[in-house]
Amino acid sequence: MLVSADCYLLCTGYYDVSEFVYLGALLTSNNDCTPEIKRRINLARQTVGMLKSLWVSGELTTKTKLDLMTSCVLSRLLYAADMDP
Repeated sequence: MLVSADCYLLCTGYYDVSEFVYLGALLTSNNDCTPEIKRRINLARQTVGMLKSLWVSGELTTKTKLDLMTSCVLSRLLYAADMDP
């Protein structure tokens, strides 16, 4: 059976790409996780930067700052990470 290399989905052509983001995770054609790890670290770093004014604020307690770190930064870093036991 001969299958054409040209494939269309809903009258729109598609392209072969080496990487793309799907459900928040970076998928690569060779299943290398290094770009995904670097991307996650960069996202977490950006989140820390956006919250910088809160880190230096004297109005928040250390516990509140740690709660923010856990909920905002670690969630960006670990989202879609496989946690197999």
